[in-house]
Amino acid sequence: MDHAFAYSPVIKVRFESHAPNYMAFGKFFRLNWAEVLMRYQVNRYQHIAVCANEEDLPYLMSEIAFQCDAWTVDYILSDTYAGLKWMGVPVVRAEDAFDKIDGLVIAQDVHDTGIRGRIPLHPDFAVMDLIDISRFVPAWHHPELARFKDIHKGERCFIIGNGPSLRMEDLDQLADRHIPCFAVNKIYLAFGHTKWRPDYLCVSDPKLIALHDEELDKTVYKEIFYDDTDYHIGKYKKAEGVNFFHMAYMGDPLPADTPRYSIKFSDDITICTYNGRNSIYESCLPIATYMGFKEIYLLGTDCSYAKDMHDPRNHFIKTYSENSPGCFVEDTELVHNMLIRDYEVVERYSHAHGFRVFNATRGGALEVFERVDFDELMKTW
Repeated sequence: MDHAFAYSPVIKVRFESHAPNYMAFGKFFRLNWAEVLMRYQVNRYQHIAVCANEEDLPYLMSEIAFQCDAWTVDYILSDTYAGLKWMGVPVVRAEDAFDKIDGLVIAQDVHDTGIRGRIPLHPDFAVMDLIDISRFVPAWHHPELARFKDIHKGERCFIIGNGPSLRMEDLDQLADRHIPCFAVNKIYLAFGHTKWRPDYLCVSDPKLIALHDEELDKTVYKEIFYDDTDYHIGKYKKAEGVNFFHMAYMGDPLPADTPRYSIKFSDDITICTYNGRNSIYESCLPIATYMGFKEIYLLGTDCSYAKDMHDPRNHFIKTYSENSPGCFVEDTELVHNMLIRDYEVVERYSHAHGFRVFNATRGGALEVFERVDFDELMKTW
């Protein structure tokens, strides 16, 4: 695998065809990956490891050398080809390079590499994720959300899922104790059965947002948060009385109905949150942590499904899936695996960033977070 290298425009065009593209206000843009490297200031680093597709490596490595004015790529990361060389550069496993580098360049999306989940919680090197272009697209940013920073610093809250274990009497207990609560999607279907109302509503599924605007009484909630993706694609206008956040995809985000799922967790909702398998991961958890909540309790997050995602047993109310065409997928095993993976990212992140997530759900299949007994918790709240 030690290949000679001859740079050519063909290689450059091929490489640039993989560069991140995005939609903003109905227009299509493509970022030049050389520009992304420059924005990450790759020239500050002297010992770099690269994780990229094989066909992209020649151009990527030469571009790094050009910007650094020196050959600074010490390692190429690959489990498959570890022990070989590429253009004279050793190919090694990620863990064998982490303690020897000051910069890591990632140019593969989450379908092609699991490198992001292997990076230490507190790396001694800079991570330049060329797929994650969110910080470089000002059109996606929402600086107005900064007003929510640490408004609940040190407090506790609940995030309510819409699983079948959710009990209306449990929600009434939360209401009696005035506990801050987040909820998602079609939670309004519970309002006829409980006095409880959530403080914060989060909706990140564009199809549900479209349905929501017809059903939503904005006076019920303190604040509402919607993903702005379809607004930027040009399908919907921003609704009055709603806060918008941008949900980033770790790969090509277009077309909108084929998202690339992320394995990142957002620490700044003014820049973006990251796409996952449900609204709790995509919006509730990053927004809650941005607000400063230090203990977050999940309720009704069963993570277990009947084979048919439209089965009425999948949610707290039998009519939940009615009038929601296209909002649910049929591969329940895939959904479960993605949910667990998302929550594992959150659990790992929480230990490094000073907050904890607990699972107070009655039963279900979510074992990632430490379980607590809801009834016992209410006795001491």
